Amino acid sequence: MGIYVLTLALFFVGGIVQGCMGFGMAIVVAPPLLLFLPATTVVPALTIASLLNTGTAAWSLRRHAQAGIVGPLALGGMAGLPLGIYLLKTLDGPVFKAGVGALMVVLALLLMSGWRRPLRNPRAALLPVGFASGFLGGSISISGPPIVLFLTNLGVSRDEFRANSLAYFAFTGFMALIGFVVSGILTREIAWYAAGLIPAVFLGTQAGLHLATRLGQLVFQRLTLGAVAVMGLILLVRSLIALA
Repeated sequence: MGIYVLTLALFFVGGIVQGCMGFGMAIVVAPPLLLFLPATTVVPALTIASLLNTGTAAWSLRRHAQAGIVGPLALGGMAGLPLGIYLLKTLDGPVFKAGVGALMVVLALLLMSGWRRPLRNPRAALLPVGFASGFLGGSISISGPPIVLFLTNLGVSRDEFRANSLAYFAFTGFMALIGFVVSGILTREIAWYAAGLIPAVFLGTQAGLHLATRLGQLVFQRLTLGAVAVMGLILLVRSLIALA
């Protein structure tokens, strides 16, 4: 009972974060829950609960979404998801997770310092960025960093950032859910468990959408990159503890 109450609180806060910034539910939910529950329970439950969040928020910002960005990202994400789901089902990779966490921290800190890497052809990077995000989403439920870092590097506006990222996460979340069903990871028990979390997610999402209207562009960028750095640090520490 205590773990379920903790889970409700985590999903409520995760809804606030994702509704406000366009990503981040996994930052709040996945690391602490993975201390108590297996990844094969946490990842599909998180995917189900976050679909309501991303779908609701993406619909409210649909006029800012750009098909030329979301479409290629989604195609790349579809290609990366099966490999990620396969690793989730067959492998326990703390070394891989530690490497991902370290890379996230380094890139986030670089961007926070003002570093940018101008791309001659940003559209050519959309497919590989989507692939990396889909792979991470399927394997460790944390698909945000590649998308966040890419869009931040492009310098898109706050509303475009949130609309494009949310549309992408809604689409790939739905595809991941299908993959979990086909692979047998998603059971009836996990589905009911996730359904009970939806009210907390919905309330958090509405609070996050309201909060987002009060944030300036610079504050928004600092929060998003700070969240990526924290997420990477948590993932790195957890993986190193597992290795030890």
